Amino acid sequence: MAQTLCPFCGFTPLPEEAERCPKCRRAFVEESMEPTNATRTRAGALTGSVTAHPGPTAAVLALGAGLWVVRGTGALGPTDEPWWTFAVAALMVGAAAMLMANVGPAKHLAGAMGLLEVLAAGLAARDGGVAAACAGHGLVLVAMTAFEPGRLRLTLGAVAGVAAVAAALVQLGLGPRRAAAPGPALTEVPGWSLRLPPGWVSVKQLKQLRLPPDRAGVAFSRDLPPAEGVLISAPATGAALEASCKEALASLNAVGPQPKADVSAPPVFGAGAELREVKLVEGAAGRAACAVVAGRLVLLAVVSPEESPGAGAAAFEAVAGGLTAR
Repeated sequence: MAQTLCPFCGFTPLPEEAERCPKCRRAFVEESMEPTNATRTRAGALTGSVTAHPGPTAAVLALGAGLWVVRGTGALGPTDEPWWTFAVAALMVGAAAMLMANVGPAKHLAGAMGLLEVLAAGLAARDGGVAAACAGHGLVLVAMTAFEPGRLRLTLGAVAGVAAVAAALVQLGLGPRRAAAPGPALTEVPGWSLRLPPGWVSVKQLKQLRLPPDRAGVAFSRDLPPAEGVLISAPATGAALEASCKEALASLNAVGPQPKADVSAPPVFGAGAELREVKLVEGAAGRAACAVVAGRLVLLAVVSPEESPGAGAAAFEAVAGGLTAR
């Protein structure tokens, strides 16, 4: 029969199939286990802590999505953010939903969303936007999911995520504003270029004004507050400016005497230009300026259907500032 001897204290005989020495209580085979935060899911499978406890990470992702939606809509100020800010928000919502459903590589997915936030914040900063706090939120996601986090790191990460979102909202509200992108330059009218202010777009058809088919011109409008306008150019007929201006306004659907305004026409029209009050058949009102430049009659008319006093005049002033002679 084989001798049984404790290799540590020499005790003998050892009971068969003994795992520890009865005398020194030391195990014959050392138990080793690498430290891990793996735990069991509700389904009983052994998995990482991010998947087993998705709540903190999913909450940080959802808060980040809300942050990018606020940023994209410009709710904290007049901003002109690119369309992909909403794409970042949508991806983060999808990642949070996948975490809660225990679908896909949860830890790596959350970390990838954090890196995406840092990249997106960097691109926004390159275009003149506010970036630091938004990038900080992404770094929180990376830090709380790197390697194999414990419950404490996930909890602290959730707290840091809330703080990062709050800091980002404050930064967006107090940071510098980017000017809204200017409207398109309209160069279809011979000799004149018009750059529309923010909110205005070129259109083919108008609701109030009528664009004469026999004159070179462009039409434009805005939705809020509602207004529309035209810029036309035609060869001068040799008639007096007042008669030519009234004829052109009549072709635009204007009615009434069209009296001269009490203020001067914009300087871009040159000396001798006329500025008239305009009223259309449908009730919209505004202003129109006309002049003869280089043998052509040029007319800019802008009206608004709003009943508030000066709405049409204010719309005209906003558009007339973008008119230049080429």
